[in-house]
Amino acid sequence: MAAGNHDQKYFVKRPESYVQNKLKNDFSWSDPRGSYSIDAQGNFYNNDERELRSLIPNYNSKYGSDLTAGFDPSEKDGRPLDSLLYWIVLNKNTISKTSSGPGKRLDAEFVFTVGAMRRLLATLFDTDGNYKQPWKMYAIKYNGTIYISSVKDFTETVGPPQEPKLGCQNRDEELKMISFMGLKFEELISKLEPGKSQGKPADRKVDGRQGFYSVRRGKFGGRHLVLTRAQVDFAENDEYVECKLCPDFYTGQDEWKFSMYKLRNWWYHMYAANMKQVIYGIRDGPKLKQVCRIRQSEIPRQVKNPNLSCPLVIQSALRSWNPMASIGFVDDFLQWLKGIVVEDSHGMDGGRAVQYVLEWGIRSSFIGYSREEVRMSNFVLLPDWYITEMSAFFG
Repeated sequence: MAAGNHDQKYFVKRPESYVQNKLKNDFSWSDPRGSYSIDAQGNFYNNDERELRSLIPNYNSKYGSDLTAGFDPSEKDGRPLDSLLYWIVLNKNTISKTSSGPGKRLDAEFVFTVGAMRRLLATLFDTDGNYKQPWKMYAIKYNGTIYISSVKDFTETVGPPQEPKLGCQNRDEELKMISFMGLKFEELISKLEPGKSQGKPADRKVDGRQGFYSVRRGKFGGRHLVLTRAQVDFAENDEYVECKLCPDFYTGQDEWKFSMYKLRNWWYHMYAANMKQVIYGIRDGPKLKQVCRIRQSEIPRQVKNPNLSCPLVIQSALRSWNPMASIGFVDDFLQWLKGIVVEDSHGMDGGRAVQYVLEWGIRSSFIGYSREEVRMSNFVLLPDWYITEMSAFFG
């Protein structure tokens, strides 16, 4: 099998370079391919809406609620891709096609979560205007499809807590609490609807966050067929809605921080997840203070608000923010990746496999990669049960 050119780094260009090429249907979503629910015990329900929540009408009655109630700092993160992989196993007959050679293959060039796509979209525009937002991802090609998953960055956990009101012991605990409060907020302002249950749980439990997930397929840039999934926080008027939480100190002379640190990242997530609206809570320390909402289409105008009072370098960064540049970058990067992740681990002899590590460093002008040959049992992304099931199916 041919290996990629290890000296072929991806040099990240200036944002305006990615706007020059007009994209064809920047992301044309098909109808949802399916969905699944994961309950509190890790039970998996295929194409089932039992965990889809609805916004309650009187959510302002929840103001003053303690968002940290029930927080457990020892809780560990799950494997973000596993539940999507299990959905693929259970629905493989409907999302596969006959390959050009013998056997079958997935009808998708890329498989990844919305979280990985959000990180890619955020690559060009960092919080200080220097176009640096570091990340690390793994990519594996298996039977013609490239699977991608981002790696959690733990560097930000170093240091003391930044919000004294939360009373945490260290930054790691604080970040876990902030994540927990976001989930608690979703729970407070929404409810489960009876009658959404459609069947029995699947045979396997999964290591994933409780909730409802929508699986979609679409063409990114008009040329990259992508299968992805997004956790749906709740629905309102038959529309999926994103839910976020932020502290109350983005006011006055610090109002620009809301655009810099929140709105842009919310836009990336909403675009990747095909969400049109976000409902966000404002908290005072651990207490819920207010609930607001904004539509995705309104975010660019608010980010570029000329009346914001902020340092000149920040003002320049906000006014130069261009979501179309982010989309153009991801389109170009995926095309480059097709020429790098070329060794297919399906059918390799002796249980061998190849995975690629992709890294965008804070001081780098390029995205580098390294190639690792491992045993299939040591795959970072694809677990043994997925390899066993899909190898038999692909033939």
